[in-house]
Amino acid sequence: MKPKIFQLNHIAIIFALSIFTLMACKKEKPLEPNEAAGLIQTEHFSGEEGLGGNTGGGNTGGGNNGGGNNGGGNNGGGNTAGVHFTATIDGANKTFPSGSYSDNQMGVIVSGVNSASQESISIMIMAKVIEGDTLQLSNGGMNSATYTVSMTNIYSVQNGMVVFDEITSTYVKGAFYFTAKNNDDNKVATIKDGSFYINR
Repeated sequence: MKPKIFQLNHIAIIFALSIFTLMACKKEKPLEPNEAAGLIQTEHFSGEEGLGGNTGGGNTGGGNNGGGNNGGGNNGGGNTAGVHFTATIDGANKTFPSGSYSDNQMGVIVSGVNSASQESISIMIMAKVIEGDTLQLSNGGMNSATYTVSMTNIYSVQNGMVVFDEITSTYVKGAFYFTAKNNDDNKVATIKDGSFYINR
């Protein structure tokens, strides 16, 4: 008889602990929409705050099948004319002629360099990226960015987003915006209307 009582006591204790555990769980609040992400949650940006361009399917006039990318289109002409890495930094339009994209198991780096001015922008993603991804950029987060004016004048991301509109075996296309703080004097730079089309 003792073994059955012992078994029943164990069952009662396990049942009581299960009930207690369930009662201790808090109900999660429903997720709220992220208003900032709403600006870049469509395939082609509407050109709202922080993100200009790409409305209408390409980077100047048309879609991916015979129009955009300055008259080339992805399936109706060449892509060379559409290659670019640009952004507006504190109101000034900037071009970074040397764009690069690298990916491996550790993540992705998208960067643009202007060797004449020594300026560069780098966006680092610590995960595998797929076409259509909209990713948050933040200080201390998994995804970050830097704006480098010179070797001694570097701005680190505070907050922002990057979108990978298209990723193919031959090119990567997307857009970004972020605010960044200078590592030395805490000056803040606003990087917006960022756009890249980089051959792989």
